[in-house]
Formats: sequence, structure tokens, C-alpha cells
Amino acid sequence: MKGKMGTFNLCQLTGQLTEELHGQLENLGTYGTRDLNILVRHLLYPVSVNTLFKKDLFPTNKRKIMEFHQHFQAYDEGFEHGSQIPECFLRNWSKSKRWLLAFFEKNIPDIKSYIPEKDNPMTLMQALLDIIETETSEQSPNYGLLLLWASLSNAVPIAFWTIGFVLSQPSIHKAIMESISSVFGTAGIKLMITLLLTKEKTVVREKQWIRTAFVHLPFANKKHTRSPFFQS
Repeated sequence: MKGKMGTFNLCQLTGQLTEELHGQLENLGTYGTRDLNILVRHLLYPVSVNTLFKKDLFPTNKRKIMEFHQHFQAYDEGFEHGSQIPECFLRNWSKSKRWLLAFFEKNIPDIKSYIPEKDNPMTLMQALLDIIETETSEQSPNYGLLLLWASLSNAVPIAFWTIGFVLSQPSIHKAIMESISSVFGTAGIKLMITLLLTKEKTVVREKQWIRTAFVHLPFANKKHTRSPFFQS
């Protein structure tokens, strides 16, 4: 899995990721405000799931979307403790973990039978299933959760801080736009404006920045003694 997501293979996903991201941005509309941390999650969750697992796998029902956000965020934020403490002491984290495992267990058959579009290779989850199911199929939902967490746990804070920094520093924003324009012309500028969402579409709250930074700080000198993916 690490090799499939390595630098040399990411180019295979660029087109799909860009297409999915544009679709999510179009759904935002042309006006409104939202907390930047929530907005980043709102964009990256469906983009990652639909690209790495199966197109249109991410829920479209508003209630289901909220459930997915709630459970993955709870799982992500409690991951450090969940990897070391018995689940009976982490009721909410355990509940979210089991919800996510049930989500994958239900959708594994559809992921396996999914036929990507002509120009796209099999999804990363399909490639992973081809490997692990030569040994066992019982752990497929666990590997799905592993891939989901690996693809999103760092992507959200990285995107959050990058967008927040660029939007809060006009000189940096200008330098980036000029660099892109020198290579891609006006098309590059339009793409960058879209990806950075513009200030009119985002609201960055200082308290939320601090909370998000604290939640995602790595815990130094700690080793995982138990895997939170394969606990029964």
C-alpha cells in the first residue's frame, strides 16, 4: 500500500483527484461562509473516498454525510489512545470504529466488482484487496479502515494549515499566483483560485486553528503496542 501511494505512483491519481475536487467545489455554490476546518473535511472526505475506494462510494444523503464526518473525526482524534487502551474504556471511539468497519463490510462487494472508467486503473482499495484476499478476506473491512485513516489523518491538517497560511499572508498568496501564472498562464491562476477557495468562501477562526493544531500534534516517543485496525 505504501508503494501504491508513493511519489512515483501519485501521478496516476492526479486527474481523478482534481476531477473529484472540482465537483465538490462546484457543489459549494458561489456564496457563503464556513469554518475552514469543517470546509476542508467537507471537501477531502468525499474526494479521497471516491478516488481511492470507488467512485460515488461516499454518501450523498445529508444525514449519512454527517454520520460519516462524526464517526471518522471521532476515530481520528481518539486514534492515539485507541491504539494503546482497551476499547471498553473508549466507548465513543469504539462505537465510531465499529460504524466505519460496518460501512466497509457493507461496501466491500461493490468495491470489488466496481469497473473504473476506461482511462483509470483499478482503485487503490481494489489493488489492496487483490493482495490480501489471497490470504484471507475476513480482514478486508479492517484494511479499508486502515487505508481511509492513512489517506485522511494527515491530509486534513496539512490542507488546513496550507490554505489558512496562504489566505492570511497576501504577499505569499501573490508570490504563489505569480509563479503559477508564469508556468500555466491564466488557466493556472483560475485553478489556484478554485483550490484556495478564496476568502469569501471561508471563515478562519483563531480558536479553531489552535484546537486543530493541538488535536493533530504528533505524540513524541510513543510506540503503538496494539493495532487499532485489527482489534476484534
